[in-house]
Amino acid sequence: KARTIQENSLAPDHFYTAYRLLGSGDLALAEGDPQAARELYEQAEKIFGETAVPDHPDWQIFLVKLATLT
Repeated sequence: KARTIQENSLAPDHFYTAYRLLGSGDLALAEGDPQAARELYEQAEKIFGETAVPDHPDWQIFLVKLATLT
């Protein structure tokens, strides 16, 4: 029920999409496409930033993923 509410909210995108994008970025990286991974990680960070609270403990996951490609 909570996920349905979140998916139907007025947010530009929902919280769970950010995690799916992280997974897609990991797959792109494993397949040898760091540029695609970077783009997916950046999209994930943007969505997470728009939908998560600033002190959410998972922020570190998003920052580490991006840092591995810089």
